[in-house]
Amino acid sequence: MNDGYIAVWFLTIGIILFMTGWQEQVADQLSQRSLSLILAGAFMLQFVTIPIISELAVKGSVVYITAVTAASLLLLRRPGTIVYVLVCGVLTGMICLWIRYMYLLDPVFILLNPAWDGPLIAGLFAGLLCDRFRTQSSVVVIAAVISPLHAVIHTWNGMQFVIGSLAWWDGLMISLMVARVIGNSKGWLRRKTLPVMDEPSGQRGGG
Repeated sequence: MNDGYIAVWFLTIGIILFMTGWQEQVADQLSQRSLSLILAGAFMLQFVTIPIISELAVKGSVVYITAVTAASLLLLRRPGTIVYVLVCGVLTGMICLWIRYMYLLDPVFILLNPAWDGPLIAGLFAGLLCDRFRTQSSVVVIAAVISPLHAVIHTWNGMQFVIGSLAWWDGLMISLMVARVIGNSKGWLRRKTLPVMDEPSGQRGGG
């Protein structure tokens, strides 16, 4: 499968759902204007590459998405929540970094797919640890930026790893999709179980 195909596929599905009444499930209260600005900015800056070191470079789109993530966290204006999300993102990114490094040491550590294992775990943690789109996406972005740093730890054949490549966006979209599915499932279970738990015991099972 070509790099970028999964990202375009999930993005197309998400936009269709967002525009057809599933806005809350896709991106909570994110407005159509904000979503358009984020996507347009990321697309235009995708063609800009910023070298960091000989083994590592970053796309302008990643810098833009990281800045948007930082701004969205600051707008929460809750220091405790901000610190919690940052810690979750860093720890998740370190786990993904460790997984990628294990693949370099021995391919036997591959679970499903080398390109999917890290993003799936990142999405799983983001969905379990956070409830809202803003915090889930922040954890996913932080982890996605940290995980490719295995290129600095273990260099090979002078190849350059680019944070923000099409394969990187595939992983980011996989993580975000998993996080939203888990987050929505948590919300659904909460809505189903809380009324039962709050119902007076004398009324349960009544005819």
